Amino acid sequence: MELLWLFTVFLVPVTFVSPESMSTGFVVPKVTLYRSLVGVICALWIIEMGLARQREGGTVPMFNLAVVKRWLQGNPTRILVVAAWALLGSDLISTLLSSSLSISLWGREPAQDGANFYNTISHFVLFLVLATHLKTTGQLWRIFGAVIASGLLVGLYAVLQFYELDPFGINLIGRRIVSSLGNPIFVGAFLLMLAPMTLSLTLGYPGTPNVSVRLILGTAVLTILVLGMAYTQSRGPWVGLAVALFVFLLLASMAAGWRASLRALVMSVVAIGITWTIVTFVPSPSGAAKLSTRAFSVGSAVASSLSSEFPNGGRPSPFLSGFPESGATSGIPSSM
Repeated sequence: MELLWLFTVFLVPVTFVSPESMSTGFVVPKVTLYRSLVGVICALWIIEMGLARQREGGTVPMFNLAVVKRWLQGNPTRILVVAAWALLGSDLISTLLSSSLSISLWGREPAQDGANFYNTISHFVLFLVLATHLKTTGQLWRIFGAVIASGLLVGLYAVLQFYELDPFGINLIGRRIVSSLGNPIFVGAFLLMLAPMTLSLTLGYPGTPNVSVRLILGTAVLTILVLGMAYTQSRGPWVGLAVALFVFLLLASMAAGWRASLRALVMSVVAIGITWTIVTFVPSPSGAAKLSTRAFSVGSAVASSLSSEFPNGGRPSPFLSGFPESGATSGIPSSM
């Protein structure tokens, strides 16, 4: 079963077909593969539970609040499992009470990604399988490695797209790259999440005795992730990367000491420095990447978003104006 969840986290981000073959070539293949793999995992899990129950004599565990309390006290992190069940229950209730049961259950377009109950139950099953079967440090490092390997391919493909070396012919001249995810913001967000994970795996993995080799390999992988993020031109992930690295360095110093935090800092600085050098001095056939202007516009973009959500000059917020009573009609002062 572990092999299947490793396949899931590795293959889903990199799976796609050319948009020339299918208009939804980035979404439908991923959703189809994800649901299929989770379905197989669920079937194997049901068989496993059936065999385990036969070995235990077919007894059904009794459910009461005292048992739940002892179960939670045994490991406080199990509250996450309770939260997942609560989320599934609320989603089920909202689906059953929906004015369009078929759309809530399957989605407006059944083969697409979205917040339909089919996708929710797929996420829930995969979460429960990992929560109940991920028990050793080796398993944790393997799933980290599978996710990072997938991100490495996504980042490399993003770089190839920017330099118009796409082997699949998806050359987006004059547009932001989409890699294998079909959306530059999705690419940036995905690579953002893998940057701290790469640092964690590099600093903590016990398999390679040579620390220098491990740091060099980790820095190379981190550089590809950051370079792919840079070419997406997605400002949100850039800000998120800065915050994520700061928080990771803080937690690393608290959990593993200042030496580990210093190594992570050096890796991050080197990766960002190499990225800046490549972006600045290695132009693509369509010209150099002009990312500085977009980076400096982060502040104005945030200010613009905030000003559109809060009252300005006595006018009610566009967000509040969508409600029956806004500040302009309910007597609430606009300065509030």
